Amino acid sequence: MSPGAFIYIIWGLWFFAWLAASILGKRERGRLHGGLSALFHLVAAFALLLLLNLLNPFPAADLRYGLWSTGVPDALGWVLVTMALAAFGFSLWASVHRIIRLHHSARVVDGGPYAVVRHPLHVGVILAAAITAVLFGEPSTLSGAVLLSAALIVKVCLEERASDDAAHRDYRRRVPMFVPFWPTRD
Repeated sequence: MSPGAFIYIIWGLWFFAWLAASILGKRERGRLHGGLSALFHLVAAFALLLLLNLLNPFPAADLRYGLWSTGVPDALGWVLVTMALAAFGFSLWASVHRIIRLHHSARVVDGGPYAVVRHPLHVGVILAAAITAVLFGEPSTLSGAVLLSAALIVKVCLEERASDDAAHRDYRRRVPMFVPFWPTRD
């Protein structure tokens, strides 16, 4: 199996887990609902199709402007796949930690990966998207990674604006949004 084929499996597993969590997940205050949530999911799904090169609106651009014409060597490809697995592992750790903390009625989840960044689930996905774009090395996959990252960042900003109580304001003052140890602005 090639690294490119394996990355499809990883993203497929992540997509079905994300879809299940979106449909079955507990509705929390501050989460996007209704039309805005549907719009986000449509944009994210479109971005994933671009990222995984399942939808390619400009195939000639990929042939002409691809980062590499023959793909990455298998050894480098497997290093990139390992990095993507680590990024997804960070997201999985965040997801499990969040479920456990919310089960114990935590007002704000601020331990584990949430002590490092406020949105570790999104950080993991953004990193995995960037790594996948490098693995495939085509303009369409890069545009998918950029679009998915932008959609996640906009979603997070809208959600943070909706949860503006004292506990969340304190958490935003202490912990950076996406980049560990980055100074916070709140």
